[in-house]
Amino acid sequence: MLSLPLGLKHQLLFESLFIAAPDASFLTGEILFAEGDCADYAIYLVSGQVSIYVASPSGEAVEVARRGPGELIGEMALATGIRCASARALEPAKAIRVSYGVMTQLVNARPDFALALYSLAIERLYGAMRAAADRPIVATAFAVN
Repeated sequence: MLSLPLGLKHQLLFESLFIAAPDASFLTGEILFAEGDCADYAIYLVSGQVSIYVASPSGEAVEVARRGPGELIGEMALATGIRCASARALEPAKAIRVSYGVMTQLVNARPDFALALYSLAIERLYGAMRAAADRPIVATAFAVN
């Protein structure tokens, strides 16, 4: 049995479920969504590259990821309703907005979709943990009871 890499499995599943013409176009430098915004949709990238970034305490943009065609972005914010990062087009991009309602219907109707979303979240969490391990750790004082 042929086993596909997890990322490719996700891409093939998402492509099969999000069969629609792109409903959004973004110019280079355009913001797809901003940290702190209310979240009522995810974005499936059809073309283009997008920078995912957060604001540092000093207000500077710190890139945490780059995403491209076949990738889903903004999906984790649907769990909380608030965007925890911003996304900016690095080049012209086309995308499909996937509403909270559609995402919920897919999760309920397709266990494979729910598992793919779960796996994607874990994959991204591991990536963030690995990236954080490469950065200096800031010591924080805390009490141990």
